[in-house]
Amino acid sequence: MNKKYKYALLLGIIPWIAYVVVSPFFNYPNPLILGMPPLMFWNVLWLFLTSLCLYGAYRLEFSSNSGGEANEH
Repeated sequence: MNKKYKYALLLGIIPWIAYVVVSPFFNYPNPLILGMPPLMFWNVLWLFLTSLCLYGAYRLEFSSNSGGEANEH
């Protein structure tokens, strides 16, 4: 495994950790953040951050291809 692949894998694992491991710590009703309970705010925040993480992983994967074309599996 090359270094870029490891970083892409890490970018894919970060959202999972945010949803599964950290979410239970935000499961309380107050204080409201932007009018939402903390857990709902956390989920909405990570909805967008997950897209950014996966886009970064995608870019790392394609930059690691030597031919510039997608691998066909």
